[in-house]
Amino acid sequence: MAGLFLRIYGLSTESLWLDEGFSVWHSKTDIPLIIKAASSDVQMPLYYILLHYWMGLFGDSEFSIRFLSVIFGLLAVFLVYKIGDVLFNKETGIISSLIMAFTLFQIYYSQEARLYSFMLFLSLMSVYFFILTMKSSKLKHTFPYIISTALLVYTHFFGWFIVIFQNLYFIYAVFFQAEKRCKIKFWVLSQVTILVLFAVWIPILISQISGTIGGKFVYWIPTPNILSVIFSLVEFGSLGGIFVFFALLFHFRSELFQTENYRKILRREKFCLLFLWLFAPVLLTFLISIFLANIYTTKYIIMASPALYILLAKGVSSLKPNFKKIAIAAFIALSIANLYPYYTTVEKEQWKEAVGYINGNAKAGDMVLFDAWYVQYGAFNYYFNRADVLASQFLEGGIVPPNFERFWVVRSHALIPDLIEKLSKKYKLLENRSYFGVELYLFEK
Repeated sequence: MAGLFLRIYGLSTESLWLDEGFSVWHSKTDIPLIIKAASSDVQMPLYYILLHYWMGLFGDSEFSIRFLSVIFGLLAVFLVYKIGDVLFNKETGIISSLIMAFTLFQIYYSQEARLYSFMLFLSLMSVYFFILTMKSSKLKHTFPYIISTALLVYTHFFGWFIVIFQNLYFIYAVFFQAEKRCKIKFWVLSQVTILVLFAVWIPILISQISGTIGGKFVYWIPTPNILSVIFSLVEFGSLGGIFVFFALLFHFRSELFQTENYRKILRREKFCLLFLWLFAPVLLTFLISIFLANIYTTKYIIMASPALYILLAKGVSSLKPNFKKIAIAAFIALSIANLYPYYTTVEKEQWKEAVGYINGNAKAGDMVLFDAWYVQYGAFNYYFNRADVLASQFLEGGIVPPNFERFWVVRSHALIPDLIEKLSKKYKLLENRSYFGVELYLFEK
């Protein structure tokens, strides 16, 4: 219940920001156009198709389109419990789900109308049934594993990092556990089936990868360094998770320097699975960013975060009862303290307020121009409701179209350098209003 409350509270308080606006814009088109748009970008189409039908049933209010992510965020909390239980015990599962329910990183993406909560849910489905399949190759486990994994890679191409981690673990299991070798043919067949299900998108994926390496799609992502990996792990855990980590580090400090303990961990398949799950997506993304193209951003590797929560939960569950209660209480208290500024400060671009001001103050015949063309098709159009005001792009080189006495300039994710300074020399600046992530300027000829 706490996880539900934390994900619903303030769900529609803030404006949609640029990427959420794109989610709505993409999803409002017909299915063939959604697929075409995804194939010409670096997107996968499944989430947008799902959101398309969701909006058809429940409308496109801020609450409605974000509530879809809330649902998958809550299902993810439940699946983390199931994985912690099947790997260790119910207590570990409960603590894992508690960590996930209260962690700011998870709450943020459960309240955003983007694909990350859905991708996390499908990742957990894939991992859960993968674990069950490794225990028993029954069709009731293998079939949902194949389907959830296929859906995952149709949601985001980073889903393939989950497939890579699973294959790395399978190789480890076959090498160290003789009883797993009888599963080789079965495993190969399951992987081939996933590839066959994805086959229709493989030529498109190759084109998307080529465009990514060429810098066409991810020009906005900076080159990472080792601190980027550390910051991602910190962001995964948020304030409460950081406390639990260092508390466990201090509690087990004497055991950290015993080499034999690391050898025991390496021989324990459950810990190897969790470490591969946590670090394979993170390190693969990091290495690709260093040597091929900058694709490293923490939200893209959200599917690795549950492994950290389960590891932390296992550590907490191994504490003595009194220490365990203190650790859990401190985690909850710090998590709530971490959440307070999230709920009380502006986190997303204020398109609702900025566009609302234009709606209320523009004169008939005014024009709205955009520094970055793509912001018009994101959140701006979601809020804009003036049929007597034309919204358009600048002409090439930032030239204002003729025949307009007054025009508004919307600056967000700016592309044209020194635009306002250049316009101020030619036109009279009547007004300037600043919102979080959005600037408005009104000029008169």
